[in-house]
Amino acid sequence: MKRPGSGAILRASFRTLRANPRLLWFPIVTLIGAVVAFGFGATMAWLGSRVSMDPTIDLGPWTMLFAGEPPEGNDATIRGLATGGFLTLVLLQLWSMICSVALSRATMDAMAGREWTFRGATRAARGRLGAIATVAVAQAGVGRLLRKKPSENKGFFGTMLSRFTTSVLEMAWWAVTYLIVPVLAKETCNGITALRRSGKLFRKTWKEAFVGRLALGWVWAGFGALAVVPAGVCLYLGIQDARWLLMAIAAPGAIALFGVVFVRTLDMIYRTALYVFATEGVVPEPFDQPELHDVFVVAGK
Repeated sequence: MKRPGSGAILRASFRTLRANPRLLWFPIVTLIGAVVAFGFGATMAWLGSRVSMDPTIDLGPWTMLFAGEPPEGNDATIRGLATGGFLTLVLLQLWSMICSVALSRATMDAMAGREWTFRGATRAARGRLGAIATVAVAQAGVGRLLRKKPSENKGFFGTMLSRFTTSVLEMAWWAVTYLIVPVLAKETCNGITALRRSGKLFRKTWKEAFVGRLALGWVWAGFGALAVVPAGVCLYLGIQDARWLLMAIAAPGAIALFGVVFVRTLDMIYRTALYVFATEGVVPEPFDQPELHDVFVVAGK
């Protein structure tokens, strides 16, 4: 059976976004929340380093984060940064998940031809806060474990094996959580059940998931190439005007920011469409096109 092309998937996702440009607001709000989360994390890191020097301070259940002998100097700073970093990661995951679930919910309504609002989709996501928080904490914890650097005492082969194992685990976690957002947006279940449900649906749609990942990879590559154009032009023409050089430096950041918003939206549109087809057996609009009739092959619900 013919497999989907990256171009067909991107065109269908873009048609959905073009018909519903307000979907871009969800990743924009996610970025705004990320800035707030980093500010919170910096504050927590500073407080953590101060409190860790004086364990007599009673913080209730949070005291366990600073248990042990009071550290000094760099140890206090490291402990504070570790604590603040983990709390920031959890907050980032929580905020990102809420916005993503709201985006998926709005996308489902849009593809079904139902009216939707930013406030209504966000309210629906907040109603799933308990399950979202469970998944957010799990993602933050798994992410922290996977980013742990291998021991330098393992030697070359031990280090390579550790990195290979980490890559496999990262791919496995990506597979388990690939459809977690639309599951949370549509189904009423706790976080653990949602993870199991997402993993089960992925086993039925893994080929389509990888094709979607490849398609979005090409989009990222396009934005990356576009980001270096301003600097390349300045270098090629020998421009030394400070104003043009400043624009050449700022342009990649602006392009990358727009790329994050744009690609994140397309990614969630595709995942939501895949979820709808996997669970309901119908091809949502505007994916119901002749070139995509044989795209999603799902063996039952």
